[in-house]
Amino acid sequence: MCQSITNRYREALLQLGFEEDAIDTVCRLDSWDPGQEILKVAEERKIPSIAVGRRGLSPAENILIGSVSSRVVQYEQYRTVWIMDPEAPPTGHVLIAVESHPECRALTYYVNEWIGPTPGKRYTFLHILPPFPPALWDDGHILDEQERTARHSWKRHWEEEKRRQVDQFMDEAREVLRSHGIPDSAIECRILPMQKGVAWDLLAHMESGHYEAVVMGKRSLREKKPFLLGSHANKVLQHARKVHLCLVGRAC
Repeated sequence: MCQSITNRYREALLQLGFEEDAIDTVCRLDSWDPGQEILKVAEERKIPSIAVGRRGLSPAENILIGSVSSRVVQYEQYRTVWIMDPEAPPTGHVLIAVESHPECRALTYYVNEWIGPTPGKRYTFLHILPPFPPALWDDGHILDEQERTARHSWKRHWEEEKRRQVDQFMDEAREVLRSHGIPDSAIECRILPMQKGVAWDLLAHMESGHYEAVVMGKRSLREKKPFLLGSHANKVLQHARKVHLCLVGRAC
């Protein structure tokens, strides 16, 4: 039964043009924990990327804590994990969600190596601006006209500086893709102010953008948040639907 399944995948890859000697199949029997078995094989064979599918027939069963997909994402610290959704539309549009300069650089080089060689793709870099820092909040009293003017000026300068920083590393990302043959017309950079939260705003954008794939960091490289403790990646993983989700690991 295992060989019949893996042989179907082999035949599908061969029909897509893959070389036969580039395809290998592995069958592991009597596994009590398929997620850990997948990670073990990836470690043994030095495989940098893992692809798993969403499971379940209803939205509530799509991917839950304890499923094979979520366990692979949770326990794999360094490799990149793809969560493949059969309902993702074949639009060829890839969303790259970035928070910081180091993360943008890592995601850009991953996209360039693994997705860039595929022709006909479009790329959108998206950054959600964080909220104003507490120093720019109101001070608990009604501001007079002079204070309101000063506060408005500080906020404007703060946002302009943040946008300048984001524009700088997005321009670098655009240049990397362009240098490898991806036309400038296929690359878009967007900066949006935060509304409800980074993860929730990203999910709302994903639902309205008809993206085929979303690429983001598995762990925040800026804040070093653990994956399961309120991280943006974990929230997106639990709620994203009808899109291939790529969570890039730290070793990329």
